[in-house]
Amino acid sequence: MHHVLVAAGIYNLVWGGIAVFWPDFFFDNLHLAHPNYMMMWQGIGVLVMLFGIGYLIASRNPLRHWPIILLGFTYKLLVSLAYVYYYYVDVLPFTICWTVLANNVVWLLPFGLILFRAFECDQANRELAAYDLMPRKLKSLGHIRTNTGENLQEASEIQPTLLIFLRDFGCTFCRESLSEIAAQRKEIEAQGTRIILVHMMSEEAANEMTELYGLGDLARISDPDRKVYNSFGLRRGNVYQLFGMNVMIRGFKAGVLDGHFLGRFGCDGFQMPGVFLIHKGTVLQTFRHTTAADRPDYIELARVDTSDWD
Repeated sequence: MHHVLVAAGIYNLVWGGIAVFWPDFFFDNLHLAHPNYMMMWQGIGVLVMLFGIGYLIASRNPLRHWPIILLGFTYKLLVSLAYVYYYYVDVLPFTICWTVLANNVVWLLPFGLILFRAFECDQANRELAAYDLMPRKLKSLGHIRTNTGENLQEASEIQPTLLIFLRDFGCTFCRESLSEIAAQRKEIEAQGTRIILVHMMSEEAANEMTELYGLGDLARISDPDRKVYNSFGLRRGNVYQLFGMNVMIRGFKAGVLDGHFLGRFGCDGFQMPGVFLIHKGTVLQTFRHTTAADRPDYIELARVDTSDWD
């Protein structure tokens, strides 16, 4: 990443410098008519030089300075698309193609890979920050009951319980979570941990959706008023947490590429999810989503040494 950005920075400085100080160079070598207002061409050269300085700055820490790279990527993409359009309508000649290719197209792939890497690191850091391994005592859970009438306090006394708070069943990430829970269920339960789902829909809707993922036999807690969510400190998300760039990218992957898609929303789509491992009145592990796109490690969260509780 460092070398790519240094190369891009030097290239932009050289190209922009030629456009500013020798503006006739490109037109003469490409056998093009000179523009009437050469200072506008020189202004483009200044812009390109500024991008070059930005790339050199970003090369010192590409993952931290990803907004600069995003600006450059967007600029190069728009210029490339603009050239294709104006060539198609017979406004620009083919001879400019090589300039557009060298200045813009060849940089799209490396810039895109850097941006993807920055996204992955940001997502990993956020998910790591969402974990809380500090045990804390809970107030009585006796008033919370599952769909079978079971008392959550008594259930958690018997064995460690992984309490998974879901978003709306129409949410792509909620559907992805149900798929991952179904895939990891055997390993979670093999550790002696029980799974209980918490949702905001009616029991009929929850039964229909969980059956689709083979989870219909799991205990569930219907909480349409979000009282249980609030008691565990789970709040409604802000615009960034629900519609940020990383959420959009992950949403496209989960929804389109992985096939989870979107469904009809039937409850509060702004509610943030979370995961809590509880046992004998104590929260042992916590995962509070920092964005709707976070992916908790359910197997790791379910892991607990119960020898201290015997």
